[in-house]
Amino acid sequence: MLVYVALYGLLFLVLPAPEDDLLFQAMLHVGFIAFICLTYDIFYPYMLMSFRSSRNSLPQRTMSEFVMQINGMHQHTSLESLLTFVADMLQRLLHTKEPVILVSGRTDDSTGQSTSAMRQWLPSGTFLPQQGGEESADTLQADNPLLLHARARRNLILASEAPPAVSQALAKIPASLALPGHGEQRLLCLILVDTEPSRNALSAEEIALLNFFCGQLQIAIERIDNLERMQLRKEAAYKEKMSLMSTLSATIAHEMRTPLSGVRASICGVESYLPDLLASYSLASEQQPERFPPLRSGRLLTLEQTPVRIKAMVDQANAVIDLLLVNLRDRRLDPETFLPCSMAACIEEALHTYPFKRNEQGRVESSLQQDFSFLGIQAMMVYVLFNLLKNALYSVEAAGKGKVMLTLESDRHHERLLVTDTGLGIDPAVLPRIFEGFFTTKSDGTGAGLAFCKRTVINFGGDISVDSQLGEYTTFTLSFPRSQA
Repeated sequence: MLVYVALYGLLFLVLPAPEDDLLFQAMLHVGFIAFICLTYDIFYPYMLMSFRSSRNSLPQRTMSEFVMQINGMHQHTSLESLLTFVADMLQRLLHTKEPVILVSGRTDDSTGQSTSAMRQWLPSGTFLPQQGGEESADTLQADNPLLLHARARRNLILASEAPPAVSQALAKIPASLALPGHGEQRLLCLILVDTEPSRNALSAEEIALLNFFCGQLQIAIERIDNLERMQLRKEAAYKEKMSLMSTLSATIAHEMRTPLSGVRASICGVESYLPDLLASYSLASEQQPERFPPLRSGRLLTLEQTPVRIKAMVDQANAVIDLLLVNLRDRRLDPETFLPCSMAACIEEALHTYPFKRNEQGRVESSLQQDFSFLGIQAMMVYVLFNLLKNALYSVEAAGKGKVMLTLESDRHHERLLVTDTGLGIDPAVLPRIFEGFFTTKSDGTGAGLAFCKRTVINFGGDISVDSQLGEYTTFTLSFPRSQA
């Protein structure tokens, strides 16, 4: 009727009539009444639609905004962020107070037994404190009728259509509808919404849209639950492998220490008698040169230094065993044991002691002019370089081309070691996982080398990163802040 009132007012503004012209006014009113009679059936449906769209309920235009938000809902990768997003969306689009969100947890009952329950979760990521031992809106026990009903279904729960016990449980909260969120094996969350008490019953279309939204929420929660379960299985497998590796390494280390100790004891005996043996050989050579050819001075010096070198190598092997055991147990190294180390000295020692295969050493080049120091343990850094050299030489050999370059460089903030090979390169799909424990692309690899390098460099206050182009090059960059020098 408001439309006709507006038209009536507009008509008198456009066609002002003299007050004393009664005939004109009578004809105008008769014409307007005829206009109403002729157009009423046309305007009536539109007036009804306008009236329905202005109701204080859950209109279809609001639900269409829900559908538009669904894509954003599927972008979340954690249950906490998804629930925060959904709570904000429901509150904003339904014009209701903040929804009550219950999340599955584990609590202890009065007997000390662990029992399933659901507690109210806040968008801040915390839980409301429990109200003593009684069940309240912030905690629902496992035998609550609402939870039992929610565990048995995956679509919308309406208080008006639910069993009486469920309706009473919803009324205590209070809430008029509930959206359950199931994971792979259990009910993970329950979102409770309290709509306006004076609103009319939901239409069939509105219920269908809410069920659609609930289904999409279910899909998002199941995806997140699967991702979290995969991550937990991955972490458990990693811990199991680390535990096995630590035990195996301890066993191998024990078996290696015994022969190393024997070698050291034997070489100490050789060291005691070697000067006399060399002196005796020199004397015999002077008396019978044809039978005892004289030794060259260089070889004689090498023989004299052999016991010292062997003892040093045994001590270094024992030190490396100790350090590897500490690192495999994933413990942080004690910074008080760190000493200033020259990176150039570490590289020179690594190149001198690395067990190169035939023709491998000629493929390695180094540029050590911009030397720098870092706080760490030189033996462990040498072992890090061993791992990087091994991977680089493998890449060059597999590609049948290229070389390995070790370069020191620095800028105002950082000092770096770059280990570059121009061999196979690394697949971009593999690159993000290159430092993961036990991840390897080699058929005979263990996946422990680069993970060890990462942990060691981080323990020394630096960082390691990788850049690669498949078929072109791979560069590992060890970076240290200048302030550490």
